[in-house]
Order: sequence, then C-alpha cells, then structure tokens
Amino acid sequence: MSEVMINDKALTALQEYQRQYRIAHMDRLRELNQKHREIHKERIAARSKKYYEDNLEKVKAWQGTKVECSCGGRYTLTNKAQHEKRDIHIKSLETV
Repeated sequence: MSEVMINDKALTALQEYQRQYRIAHMDRLRELNQKHREIHKERIAARSKKYYEDNLEKVKAWQGTKVECSCGGRYTLTNKAQHEKRDIHIKSLETV
C-alpha cells in the first residue's frame, strides 16, 4: 500500500514539474510545435484524413449532437462558438 502512495506522490511531483516546465518554456515549445507541423504537414494531413474516414460515423454523430445551453438555446457541437457569440446568448447570461 505504501508503495502505491509513494508512486502516486512521485507521479504528482513529476506532473507538477512538467506543468511548470511547460509554463516557463511556453514560447519555445510553441515555436518547436509550429516547426514540426510545417515539416510534417502532409503526414499530419494524411493522418487526419484517415482518422476522419475510419471514424466517419462517430464524427458525424458528434457533429450532430444537440446541446441545451444555460441561456435556454440549443446548438450543435460544431456551432458552439457561433452560438456563444450571439447577442441572445450573451444577454441571457448577463441577466443570470
């Protein structure tokens, strides 16, 4: 039992260290990620396309999922950002 707790504590400390590292080196990591995406652009696009084709039913189901908003409106998950920008949504949240 104590081994599990020690490992959990070590894992938590490691996760905290990694989080602090990412915060401290955010600009450098962002730059490295952008370079990686530019270099592997075709490979990433092919992988995304393959995932979309393999999981078309899941993707379509997710896109069509309707959500009830706290403002009383409804939207599909693909339109969440648009819904949150609408005046009706903003005004209803201001009154709540």
